[in-house]
Amino acid sequence: MKAQIIKIFRRSGSSGRSKSDLVAWIRDLWTQLKGRNLYGNVFCILSLLLLLAVIGIPLYLNYRSDKQTAAPLRVSVSVLRRQNLEILFQVSTVTVDDKDLNRGYVDMISATRLSIYNNDKNGCLLHFSGLGPPFEKALVSGLGSEVQVGAADAFVHQEYKKGTLTRTLNYKLYLSDDARPGTYPWPLKIALDEVFPE
Repeated sequence: MKAQIIKIFRRSGSSGRSKSDLVAWIRDLWTQLKGRNLYGNVFCILSLLLLLAVIGIPLYLNYRSDKQTAAPLRVSVSVLRRQNLEILFQVSTVTVDDKDLNRGYVDMISATRLSIYNNDKNGCLLHFSGLGPPFEKALVSGLGSEVQVGAADAFVHQEYKKGTLTRTLNYKLYLSDDARPGTYPWPLKIALDEVFPE
């Protein structure tokens, strides 16, 4: 028995002995020890414990090495941009009379009421377009500062605000020199744009 254990130790010290062979040998050794006087087999028991250490220590070191070199798990969450413009109220026509022609403009009070939802911390842009004859320019108030809209489109920055933002807009529509009395379709279109489009 002693000679067999020494032989196993020598083989396990070299790379020629697999762990599965050692486990099988330990099982056979334990079977042989059953029913014997354990005090007479102290050497065998110590050898068995040493073999367990030979197998267990490398496995533990491999586990520690794998645990230390494992890449950390990183989780990132991105929130999709969401913007929405709802026109709650909009007058559909503008009536121009002689009084308006004499002073050169038409006042439209509370002509537009809108709500803005925006979750972009950069804010959003209100986009005014479509102005044409008989109107040559428009002054829009109700957005914090007065905005002038002409033949070119105009953009008004709105700061980010949590929840829904509601605005009521007033207009001063300036008439061209050849304007005539009558009823005209509402001249401006309003849209919502991103500050930094993706």
